[in-house]
Amino acid sequence: MRTVQLVFDNVVVNTLLVPDGSLVRLDQVTFPDGSALTAVGDYWEVEGAGIGWIVAGNTLVPPALPPVELAALKATLKAQVDSAAEAERLRYITAGTGQAMTYSAKADEARRLAGDAAPDAANYPLLAAEIGITASDLAGVAAVVLANYQAWLGIGAAIEMARLGAKRAIDEAGNADDARAAADFAWPAPGSEG
Repeated sequence: MRTVQLVFDNVVVNTLLVPDGSLVRLDQVTFPDGSALTAVGDYWEVEGAGIGWIVAGNTLVPPALPPVELAALKATLKAQVDSAAEAERLRYITAGTGQAMTYSAKADEARRLAGDAAPDAANYPLLAAEIGITASDLAGVAAVVLANYQAWLGIGAAIEMARLGAKRAIDEAGNADDARAAADFAWPAPGSEG
């Protein structure tokens, strides 16, 4: 199959798929079986051309894109970076405001436990809830929680650095292409943060 464009008033108004072996002339497409389709406009065959393309000399060209309002583009790109950063964070942590509060409270309990000479499990309810699951005792749970928290700080900081760097580069971009290029970056891999 091939694509043929129907041009009217120097603009592609429709595209048609025609079988291989069809003869495309300016005013008619003749199919392999001998049947024909006569144009109201002109038939063109330019690979990749689509509706809205414009006649330019002996070929078709894509229409000019409307001018981009740079401030609006930058705002959209920065919002997309923020959204992508959250998706990247969720590769390493569990989603949810309550879960984030739980992680933070567990890390706080683990830090407090480290300085407690005579810890009582009742003073560390979130850590105590993990005894027998994460580790066999309160100190073991606290050690795992602190290790996970430290690992999160590394990757979380690297994600934040990438997010803020991209947003600054978007802000500093002088044109739409540079702004889009600034928003096209790679997130850090685990272990690359330090």
